[in-house]
Amino acid sequence: MCLQLDSCSLRPMQTLCAVSQVACGSHHSVALTKDGQVYTWGQGSRGQLGLGERDPSTKYPQHLNSLSAVPLVQVAAGGGQSFALSVSGAVFSWGSNHCGQLGLGDTTDRHTPTPCSLSELEENYPHFLWKGPHCHFDK
Repeated sequence: MCLQLDSCSLRPMQTLCAVSQVACGSHHSVALTKDGQVYTWGQGSRGQLGLGERDPSTKYPQHLNSLSAVPLVQVAAGGGQSFALSVSGAVFSWGSNHCGQLGLGDTTDRHTPTPCSLSELEENYPHFLWKGPHCHFDK
């Protein structure tokens, strides 16, 4: 049974089932389904929903079409960032990037999933930890 938290009560969720993982940022959430699809919801003011726009919020899970053809195995969320890990080891990031936390070599926010430069991550964040509901970059 799939559940949705709405107004502090649990009720069946019609839009999102067979979830294998959920990650939570400060004001947004990311879910990965068993068939590798990504859904996001919550506040999207910095692009953390990955929907290609600065949508202030969405109360219901939205399918992230841009990653639908990529076989994904894990998702993570930071304060205003989201990440996805593919079967091949590719990392995709999107959202707030004012300190370069997306691992893209710049400080421009991204509103859609963008492949990370793994060399940039390894060089600047050699102790990248992917665990729990958050990813952690330890310089």
